[in-house]
Amino acid sequence: MKSFTASDLDGRLWSAVIISATVIGFTVRLAGLAMSPLTFDETSTGTFAKLPLTEIPLALRSRDIHPPLDYLIRHSLAWAGNDLLLRIPSALTGAASLLLVVWWMRQRGWFGAFVIVFMALSSMAVRYSVEARMYGLLILAGILVAVAADRYLRIERFDARVGAVLITGLLLGLFAHESGLLLAFGSLALPGVRRGGAAWRWRTAVLAATAVWGVAWGSAFMAQATNNSPTWVPYTSVDTVAWSLNGLMRNLDTDASYVFVTLLIAGWICLGWIDRQLSRAVVCICLIPFAAVAGVGLDRRVLIPRTLAFGMWAAPVGLAALLEALRRWRTHAGLVAVPMVLVVAMSLPLNMTYQESSIPSRKHLETITGPGDGVVISPGWLSPWAEWPLDAPHDSVPPPGLEGVRDNGSFLFVRRGAPFNGRVWVLSADPYPVALPGLHPCPVTRDDSHDADFSVRCFEQDRQA
Repeated sequence: MKSFTASDLDGRLWSAVIISATVIGFTVRLAGLAMSPLTFDETSTGTFAKLPLTEIPLALRSRDIHPPLDYLIRHSLAWAGNDLLLRIPSALTGAASLLLVVWWMRQRGWFGAFVIVFMALSSMAVRYSVEARMYGLLILAGILVAVAADRYLRIERFDARVGAVLITGLLLGLFAHESGLLLAFGSLALPGVRRGGAAWRWRTAVLAATAVWGVAWGSAFMAQATNNSPTWVPYTSVDTVAWSLNGLMRNLDTDASYVFVTLLIAGWICLGWIDRQLSRAVVCICLIPFAAVAGVGLDRRVLIPRTLAFGMWAAPVGLAALLEALRRWRTHAGLVAVPMVLVVAMSLPLNMTYQESSIPSRKHLETITGPGDGVVISPGWLSPWAEWPLDAPHDSVPPPGLEGVRDNGSFLFVRRGAPFNGRVWVLSADPYPVALPGLHPCPVTRDDSHDADFSVRCFEQDRQA
């Protein structure tokens, strides 16, 4: 019988950890696809993605704040109006990001294994692997740039492989989300004050990718700057900085965020001792853009975790560096690793099953309305709630006599399949006033619904209208 040495057993355990983490990572990403209904943002994705291909950039220019890549990718799947199909590109992107990290870290011993485990269980990575938004692309873009940066700093050359990966990552990031500009900004800082040919080729590649974006989308970006930005995003404060750093790993879960951020910062400090090249990549590609956003956030509402999704890979790296430092100092790293992994994994169910408070009212509206019914969404900017699941045209013409409803800021359309029957169902968000000229409440209101934030009510058109 063959006897195994300690190193043999250690190698088998290392392999088992990597394989298990990868399998678990794929499983939670696939399982989450059907575990929650679409969020408002996802219905917005579907609304734009199902437009004719040539109309998507024009619609985004006038009504949104994001570049077109994600919507163009989903276009071929959005025509079916199926929620699961709309999310498939996110699952593929999430799987690609995890596989890329496994490939990147496969030869880095236990440090690499720790990175893979934390990446597999990252709530941010998992959520945007199951949500029909562009942030999964942004995560993949950031990892590609990090891989290119790591290789460039190690070999001290800018070869064809580095250039191809860098430019691919930057173009993905720039055309997926406006924060891709922050990714380019951080990447430009990577060579520092180096003046050699490799440094200038790196800078040239970054500027070239940004120039391509500028030519193709720059004018649209300037036009989008006048569109409304989210008012719910907080200004920069100590709490929002901690919330945003915590969100790079434990998205939606704010419990013990200061403790978690302390561990993360400690890990990044340890990384400077363990791997100086990777530490420089973390600083330039994640922390410099984070500082820039935090500074802008003192005056504008921009600092939220998903804005920095391209830098989320730095969170698993930081936590892994902390465990690796403990392992090298011959402490019992396993005693620390288990609770850290549990803290990270505990927020997974929240992200996989997340439901907005509007879901019951939206589902009730979809169930209760039929062909010929009018539907009002108030305020009108919530129109994707009807445009995606009910296939409502954005520029629908109100029935005669009800033009004032839309003029007062609500979205109004008639469900396809029959002429307007005079009945109108109103889905409204309670904080917003609803003006309904030409309508009066239905005599029978048993199908009305109301919860803490939203209500669905039946109205009929005034006879004189």
